[in-house]
Amino acid sequence: MLFVHPYLFWGLVIPFVIFALLISTNKDRISRLFDEKVLERLSAGSDAVPMVVRNILIFAALFLMIVAIARPVVEKADKLVEVKGLSLLTALDISGSMRSKDDYPSRLEFAKKKMTTLFDEMPSDEIAVVAFAHVSFVLAPFSSDKETRKMIVERVNDQYINMGSTDFSALGSLSAKMLEEKKPKMMIVFSDGGDKEALAGFAEEMKESGIELYVVLVGTEKGAPVLDANGKPLAKKDGT
Repeated sequence: MLFVHPYLFWGLVIPFVIFALLISTNKDRISRLFDEKVLERLSAGSDAVPMVVRNILIFAALFLMIVAIARPVVEKADKLVEVKGLSLLTALDISGSMRSKDDYPSRLEFAKKKMTTLFDEMPSDEIAVVAFAHVSFVLAPFSSDKETRKMIVERVNDQYINMGSTDFSALGSLSAKMLEEKKPKMMIVFSDGGDKEALAGFAEEMKESGIELYVVLVGTEKGAPVLDANGKPLAKKDGT
């Protein structure tokens, strides 16, 4: 323990000692320090309270006064504080179109950067991460350990890319299960979109499950070719 004004504390020790000597040596001398009415209050019930007890109480009061004036403080201490934050489910699109490079350096990398930036803005909240394409799976369960979640997201690379069609119904089922006991239920999807009917069905499913859905879209209106694992544009069905 430290004192904000330690010089006051030590400066009051001397008068404290002098006052203690006055009390212990001669009661008559106390009248020189206090008004008669104050003495009456201090000596109230003198027939029932021994002199020694009264002196101890006076000493204690003076000591506490000295300590209070010196302002004791704790320089450093650990304190457990319960912080109730949000529970947020984040979903990262790993479908084949996320290889496209209309966002630098690719849609996938751009989405990952947006996601980890969001994590930095939510220091006291629980966050879970799922990846989705043809199938959906959990990358990280709910936790407030943001650094670990950032590391997991940053490790998602081209090898995770699934060239199958995006199944939003599978994502909806997984999301509803993970958020079942969370209040409020919130989800942010990082994706370049998909089939309009599938997206509409997914949004309706989230609404029915009481999940607040937010979407961070990546990619540009102009678009870019979908690339294969070797970085070459995929041919369309007509061969172009």
